Amino acid sequence: MRTVIKANVVWLSILLLMTITAASAWPLELSKSFTDDPVLPGGMVTLEFTIRNTDTVASVTNIAFTDDLDATLSGLTTIGLPMNDVCGTGSQLSGTNLLTMTGGTLGPDSSCTFSVTLQVPAGAPPGIFPNTTSSVTGTMGGVPVSGNPASDELRIDSLRLTKAFDGPTVPGGTPTLTFTIENVSPTGTATNLSFTDDLDATLSGLTATGLPMADVCGTGSQLSGTTLLTMTGGTLGPDSSCTFSVTLQVPAGAPPGTYSNTTSNLTGIFDGTPVSLEPATASLSLEPPPTFSKAFYPATISYGGTSTLTFTIDNTASTLAATSLTFTDNLPAGVIVATSPNDSTTCTGGTLGAVAGTGTITYFGGSVAAGAYCTIQVDVTSSVPGTHMNTTGDLTSSSGNSGTATNSLTVSDEPATIPALNELGMLMLFLLTIAVGLVAIHRRHA
Repeated sequence: MRTVIKANVVWLSILLLMTITAASAWPLELSKSFTDDPVLPGGMVTLEFTIRNTDTVASVTNIAFTDDLDATLSGLTTIGLPMNDVCGTGSQLSGTNLLTMTGGTLGPDSSCTFSVTLQVPAGAPPGIFPNTTSSVTGTMGGVPVSGNPASDELRIDSLRLTKAFDGPTVPGGTPTLTFTIENVSPTGTATNLSFTDDLDATLSGLTATGLPMADVCGTGSQLSGTTLLTMTGGTLGPDSSCTFSVTLQVPAGAPPGTYSNTTSNLTGIFDGTPVSLEPATASLSLEPPPTFSKAFYPATISYGGTSTLTFTIDNTASTLAATSLTFTDNLPAGVIVATSPNDSTTCTGGTLGAVAGTGTITYFGGSVAAGAYCTIQVDVTSSVPGTHMNTTGDLTSSSGNSGTATNSLTVSDEPATIPALNELGMLMLFLLTIAVGLVAIHRRHA
């Protein structure tokens, strides 16, 4: 009997120990990531950490870990430390070559994320450098708990391909796309450099003009293609770079928006070794043309009355000024420019044509600033009763085709009245009534 009891106690002790050990390994999780590598020697890179408490009941305190940067790459150091309260009040991230996080606190089922900027030494060789932290430790209810180390790889390249558009453009525009290839190695030479860039995959109908171009990145290199750009035969000596540009044609009917454009990997031979480097990405922004609308005020007039016709050109949705604003409005039959057109505009510059008695309004050569709107006003009249639908021609500008503007003017069959004469008539009638009354009274007393 005693043997059985002792055996049960032993098994219970083992089970309890296993439970405590398992619990101590579960609650904390640590992960890390170099968020913007590959990086060139001498460049800076961001290292991000996330710690999570997976327990849904208890908090974890005294969270800590270390990260030996010098063991990853000699000379790899931090910038901007120490930082306080990175994972709860009182926590701190410190160190230069040895990162140390201490004093962290996490409530049940919660996490914290923080990052540090690292300086890569200028003489760092190209390659992939594994970086692993210590285990993450803490205390839960007075019991030590821990989590596994976190690992990621820092990639350092001596070659880099970058690209950029010269700014936002419009449907039908001709933006410039510029590529730069850098070799920052003080000794290595890169040959057979090549990459492709699928313009049609970025935006259907986007094409390159003026190609092929020779010797864009060393003698014998070439940039060619129309919808698929291809650069081949590039050569770069130590500590050198090349930059070349191509003009693109955006299709006139392209919808406004932001289009991401990514190349293939940059490939080549670096000091006799084949390399395949990260692609380059940039965004092409297409701004919309201004909107175009019109309105009559008042929308209903009497026979022979006057209404102010207002055209509104709204460019508030664009980051580009719209220039060369041009449109023509042929007024419907029976509607003409009033004898006093009172024509005016808040647009910048341009020529407004509105001749009294004619049925045409024109405007050309004006502009409206980015993020702004402007108006054009002309007084019109009509002696033809009915509803007159009026649609302009297209508004065109440097930002593309804005289309037409439509509105209607209703003319009643009652002639226009002159308020001043009506008041005079009422006054005369009033005076006449008084005079007639006075005459009647005088006759009665005669």
